[in-house]
Amino acid sequence: METAEKLSFEKDLLIGKFKQEMSIEIQLLDSFFRLEEELHSAIYEKEWTRIEELVSNLKNTGTDIENIDDRRDQYFSAVKKHLGLSVASGLSEMLGYMEKEQQEEIQKLHRDLKIRVVKVKGSTGRLRYLFRTLSESLNDILGEVFPHRKGKIYSMHGRPAEYAEESVMVNRNL
Repeated sequence: METAEKLSFEKDLLIGKFKQEMSIEIQLLDSFFRLEEELHSAIYEKEWTRIEELVSNLKNTGTDIENIDDRRDQYFSAVKKHLGLSVASGLSEMLGYMEKEQQEEIQKLHRDLKIRVVKVKGSTGRLRYLFRTLSESLNDILGEVFPHRKGKIYSMHGRPAEYAEESVMVNRNL
């Protein structure tokens, strides 16, 4: 009897940790999404110092998301192992071994996590499109201003040459 209680306690502990990691990841994804939206606004408002700060915050939050995702995956694997399921088992198979209340909580967290991932993907795609458009526009302008500098210039030795005598400085206030 004591062993069954211990196994149940360990299972509940692992499931609790798994749910906790999912909740933290959802919060981090929300934070990442907000930072991306702020970055988008800062770019349009030409707040260059703020952009640098936001990019740094995005990198840090991205690292946190990767770490928490790894931990969540470790707890997911630990729960499956504890339940005697194979490594290839999915979430739906794992849920079949849980109480209804736990199933509903994990399903809700999983749904919320998927929604956050889709939001971040959309926001990231929007930023990628903005950066690509800005880069193409700047390259078009520079190509018109300096038509003789299209493509690479090579030295007599066949290596790409530097542009030391004609460096271009782009004004951040444009």
